Parts: sequence; C-alpha cells; structure tokens
Amino acid sequence: EKGVDLDAGADYEVILTPQKGYALPGNVTLQYALGGDVPFGYNSATGSIVIPKSSITDSMTLTAAGSKITYHIYYAYEKTPDSTEETVYTQDYHYGDTVSAWEYMGDNITGHTFGWRWLTHPDSDGVAAYGDSLDGKKMPANDIWVIGTYTPKEYVLRVEYQWSDTVDQT
Repeated sequence: EKGVDLDAGADYEVILTPQKGYALPGNVTLQYALGGDVPFGYNSATGSIVIPKSSITDSMTLTAAGSKITYHIYYAYEKTPDSTEETVYTQDYHYGDTVSAWEYMGDNITGHTFGWRWLTHPDSDGVAAYGDSLDGKKMPANDIWVIGTYTPKEYVLRVEYQWSDTVDQT
C-alpha cells in the first residue's frame, strides 16, 4: 500500500510493474473512499492506468492483484539411441519453488549410457547454455529444457601377445 497525492488539475498515469514471477492483473478496481467506482482506463498488456482529471474529486483506493506465472521444466528424450521419436515429460513450477527433478534415467540399452543435459539459461548471444541440474534448487522465472541423450559407451580392447625369441628370416 502506498499513498500518492494527486493533482486534481491533470490526468494521473501510473504503470503497474509485477514482481518477478508474477503477471500483470487482468483487471483492477478503483473506488472512491466514500464508495462508488472511479472512471479510469487500464491496459492489462502494459500495466498502464490513467485516471482522468475529471475523476480526481476525492480520495480513492486502487486494488490490483497479479497472478503467479507457471513455469515449466520440459524433459525431452528419445526412447532408444536410434529413435527419431521424441518424448516430452513436463513439470510445472512457480518462481522460487524448490525443484524436484524427474528421476527417469532412460532404458537400459546395451552399449549406451543415458544422461540429462540441463539447458538452464541463454548465453550472451541468446543461445541456450548447459548448466547444472536444478534438483533441490529454486525455480528461476523462465522455462527450462532438459535433454536426455544416449551416449555410446567407449570400450578398450586390450590385446596381449608374445614374440618368439627366434625369428626365421628365410
């Protein structure tokens, strides 16, 4: 709550700015202190409120309530290393909620290891950058993509052999 002195000789304009993780309200109300609605304009896309000077005749109360924005963590993965079909699992969070990461670890595919890569934030060029898992951390005010991939395992083949002491060079 905040009191503002209004000049009755001019229109009054204010811009609502939501807190991080909240959306602008769809509508607001403005009432005179002694009752009755105040004629005014509100743009829900920009947060602009304009009270015409003709409406500034008494003390008034502006009521506005933003709503929490729902952000998503999208887990995208292929069922098998050679699959072209992608599956997406979604978790919904609000800004500041503690993340509990999905524990799916892929199917057991011989010769492959499954792992997640977290696309946590854009880099300076706006390209998605990989970061650490958000498991147990606070949800940021943006959607997150987590990409599940199968990586071929690397194997080492060790060959042991013995040379003969005598070599026939004929």
